[in-house]
Amino acid sequence: MNSIRNLQIITALDSLSYGLLYRYFPEATIINLGGTNITVAYYLTGVFVANFFAPQISTIMTGHCNGKKQKLFFSLTLTMFTKVMMAITRSYWTLIFMRLVFSAIDQTQHFCFNLLQEKEQTENRHLKGSFQLLNFTVLSGSGFIIGPIISGFFFDMKHGFRIITMLAALLTLTNIILLGKIDEDCLCNRSYCERTSSFTTKPVSDGTRESLKKAKLSKNWDIILIQFLFASSYLIFSNEFPKIMSYNYQVTSSFAIGSTIAYMNTLVFACNKFASNVMRNIDNYPIIFASELLFFITTTFMFLVCYAPTYELFLLLLPPIVFLHSLINAAIWEGLYEERNNEHLNKLNNNDLALDLAGFTIPILFAVAHNRFKHNAVIIFTFMPLLMCWLVTKFYSRFLKIEDAQCVVRDVNDVLF
Repeated sequence: MNSIRNLQIITALDSLSYGLLYRYFPEATIINLGGTNITVAYYLTGVFVANFFAPQISTIMTGHCNGKKQKLFFSLTLTMFTKVMMAITRSYWTLIFMRLVFSAIDQTQHFCFNLLQEKEQTENRHLKGSFQLLNFTVLSGSGFIIGPIISGFFFDMKHGFRIITMLAALLTLTNIILLGKIDEDCLCNRSYCERTSSFTTKPVSDGTRESLKKAKLSKNWDIILIQFLFASSYLIFSNEFPKIMSYNYQVTSSFAIGSTIAYMNTLVFACNKFASNVMRNIDNYPIIFASELLFFITTTFMFLVCYAPTYELFLLLLPPIVFLHSLINAAIWEGLYEERNNEHLNKLNNNDLALDLAGFTIPILFAVAHNRFKHNAVIIFTFMPLLMCWLVTKFYSRFLKIEDAQCVVRDVNDVLF
């Protein structure tokens, strides 16, 4: 049980360390060091690319290590080095590079989850795996709530970002010490290790190009576009809402921004759980009707959030936005793809094609627009994509479904008569 406790502590401290360097604070530091909005866009796109390839990179870099303990030790040591370098550098390019390396090799959460699952199955066979999953979710999510608040408190101080990164490095050092107290034998169950000898990689289908050719995109373009626009809207809103706070309400305190980030992350964890329960009721309605209605409601709330007259009202409008985002992701996409009865189109959804396209392209497009339209770019890139989702669904996707139904009727009539 001591090994489980230590792994749980490592999970919590790693989450807190990550939460300290979450979103706003590295971006603001890049600007403070002389970077531009375009530089920040390169940083955001780079982080997305690094996260995308992180499992493969981690597997390659830890391939020389013997045993899971050595692999985790190597990963923690390298991430601590990147945090120390971020603390001492005065070059925003070095900061960006170190942050990208950190994203590319940090697999501690995934590693601890696998080990905790295995230890629970070995030592507490009478308990269900869902208990360990719930425990891990709470521990790994805690840092996303506590971390931004702590960073917000320190960031406005002199050398604030240096304090934050050194604190993150100290937490990682603590994890390395805790890892040293876990015996290698305690980490390994032979049959389990054979199944999880390397980090799990994100499945990248070799048939993506073939799926694009056979997905009938001349007809089904709408579903890819809608998912791309929806992902783009939330990506920009979740990263750039401090600009709305600064311009609309003159809220520029880093502590207020960090607290708002923590508030949003709390909503995300709560809404993801609640959305799965509401999803059962959505299944009773035609999926195209439900999607059209949800896109309209989401568009309306996003408009209200962007133009809320007070900061307090802005905070009150965030829960519906986050909940609707969670509900659409949980209940809509799978149903829309399955309704088209095209296995190649489903493969594109399983490979997160639209989400990946948004991550690779939107940050740079937004930076270019922000240089021209300033804070209005946030509204353009959050409200307008949602409005387009609703319009495409209402004036194309809905009638596409009607046409498909009419084709089925004609086919039946041809057979009967």
